[in-house]
Amino acid sequence: MTTEIQGKNKGEIVEQLAEKFQVGTTTIYARFKILGVQPYKENGQYYLNDHDLAEMGKLNDWIAEGNTIESFQTKGALVQSESSEMEQLQETIQLEEIEEGHQVNQIVSVAQQIAAGTLIAQNILTKQFIENPESLPPDLLAQVNQSREAIAPKSINPLHLANQLVSRYQQQLAA
Repeated sequence: MTTEIQGKNKGEIVEQLAEKFQVGTTTIYARFKILGVQPYKENGQYYLNDHDLAEMGKLNDWIAEGNTIESFQTKGALVQSESSEMEQLQETIQLEEIEEGHQVNQIVSVAQQIAAGTLIAQNILTKQFIENPESLPPDLLAQVNQSREAIAPKSINPLHLANQLVSRYQQQLAA
C-alpha cells in the first residue's frame, strides 16, 4: 500500500501535510529544510515519496513526544548542532560559496558540456542520415521519397504544350 502524497503543485503537498500533522504550512517548510525533503515533479504532478513522508511522520512523532527538532536524528546524524555559533558558521560558509558562484559555475559548466555533447551527437547523426538516407526507418524514408517526387520537375511534352498554347491563343482571338 502506497502512502505517497501527490498534488498539482508544491503548495498542495504542503497543505496536505499541514492538515495531516495539524501544523501550519510554515512548519512544514521548516521540516522540509531540516530533513532535506522536497516534493518532486513527474508528469505534471508533484509527489512526496513514501520514504520522505515516513521521515516527516517520524519527525512529527518525535516533536509530539516533547523532543526538540534540533535533537531529531536523520540518516544516522544529528540534524542541527546545539550550538547557534556552529549554525551561523555553516550558513556563512554556504552563503559565501553561493555568492562566489563556485557551485553555480560548476552546475552551468556541466550543463554546457552535456548540451554540447548532445548537439555534437545530433549533428554527426544528422550528417550520417543525410549521406545515407537508406539507413532511415522505412516510414521516414517514404516521406523523404514523397518530398523528392513533389518537388521534382515534371517532364513536359513540348508538342502537347505547344498545342495547348495555340488552342488558348485561338480562343482569345475568337472572343
